[in-house]
Amino acid sequence: MASGRLAHSHYDDEADGGVAPGKKKRRALGVRVERPKGVAANFRPTDTSDIQEVSSMFGGREFCVVNGTRDFSKEEMEKKIVEHGGCLVQNPGSETYCVLVARLIVRASSIISTGLYDVVKASWLSECLETQQFLSFEPRHMISASPHTTAKFAELYDQYGDSYTDDVTEEGLREIFMKVAEIGGERLRVTREEIAEMESRYFPNSSPGGLFRQCK
Repeated sequence: MASGRLAHSHYDDEADGGVAPGKKKRRALGVRVERPKGVAANFRPTDTSDIQEVSSMFGGREFCVVNGTRDFSKEEMEKKIVEHGGCLVQNPGSETYCVLVARLIVRASSIISTGLYDVVKASWLSECLETQQFLSFEPRHMISASPHTTAKFAELYDQYGDSYTDDVTEEGLREIFMKVAEIGGERLRVTREEIAEMESRYFPNSSPGGLFRQCK
């Protein structure tokens, strides 16, 4: 209640109308309000006793939900996980499949700092629910990856999160371009020769703007 501080008030006798010499002013004692003791709401598990399982999409995997968004709260996320065959813990352990985080707070940063867990954006859960499919993690889903997942990504994706085998969507390509800019910054420059090579390869007959590209 005191935010870690101890404090006392100093009373000005003159401001209070004065006190007779030799007498101490008696402080009025307020009624102490006892606050109920318990675990903070963000650490309490959601009551899922009345949740009916509608699918086995999550196959008994264990999830730890740190927080949610205004539109998709922690409680709602946890209920959906149980509804689709998952189970919950409030603190990640050796059996935890992933930690779901909507906003980076101190607790999430503490979990990330261990380097032990896959810390995943809450949007991954939303995508699973929208598609009604258990989706494999992609680099774009991750806030932080465990060593095992990092090694797996290295085999399937380049440093920008572009898959070696799967086709990319327009939205996914935009995210990859943002990652390229984030990692490469000002060092990324394409030469005239590289532009000419790309035009020749992909637009051999339809690049009027590059008519004289290779001419000097």
